[in-house]
Amino acid sequence: MRILLLLAPLLLISTGCSMGRGGLFSRNDSSIHPRGTAAWWREKASITPGVKQRFWRGKLWPAQPRGTGPEQPLTHIYHAQHYWPRPYTEQDERSVIAITDAVVSRGWEEQTTLFDHHFDPETDQLSRAGVRHVEYVIDGVPLERRQLLIQSTRSSERDFHREQSVRTKLMQYEIPHGEIPVALRNCIETGRPAAEVESIRSQYLSSTPLPRIPLPTGFRSGGSGAASQAAGSGSMGMSMSGMVGENMVNSPGIAVPASSQQ
Repeated sequence: MRILLLLAPLLLISTGCSMGRGGLFSRNDSSIHPRGTAAWWREKASITPGVKQRFWRGKLWPAQPRGTGPEQPLTHIYHAQHYWPRPYTEQDERSVIAITDAVVSRGWEEQTTLFDHHFDPETDQLSRAGVRHVEYVIDGVPLERRQLLIQSTRSSERDFHREQSVRTKLMQYEIPHGEIPVALRNCIETGRPAAEVESIRSQYLSSTPLPRIPLPTGFRSGGSGAASQAAGSGSMGMSMSGMVGENMVNSPGIAVPASSQQ
């Protein structure tokens, strides 16, 4: 009889670990799967670890915000306490890696896409910029990222001409069929033609104003005075002061009053 009394707690503990928290005396949960089956365990594996918040005698236990879902089975509680925080750290790492990989893949899609400005607007053939971009994909893109995506025009005829132009260019470079995938892509143009970029750059350089802060009057004489004062202590000080004064006055694009140049 004593042996049976000693074995009863062990039976309840083992039953609780295998069947879920509470063992044979636990109330039925909301799972649609039979208790203890593989599907039931997979469902319980999604429950987060830790103490769940309960409302008891007019208070929330514990006081800090916590989850209010079902508690984990005893087996999963042991797993969380024994391996904490390794499984959850690795899950966080995998989620960050997945997000990073998605961003990198989208970036390579942008880099390997032929946009509208890469084609002639009338014939839908590759322009000079488009040919250069195809060469960049062939020679500069890693093999695992090498592809050619074509911005769709929403016209099947125009898309066909663009795709044929790209495939013809690949044949001219003796690229085997299928080595570099060619596909259409629904997207918005993100770049600009090279001629437009050059025009904007040229206008920016030609319209650059002179410095808004003019040099003070008498800068030349002040520089000469500093140079003569440094001459008493050494020739190096005189040469440096003279060089600074000369560079400041003769720098291109800086207007110096005539009185300061005398």
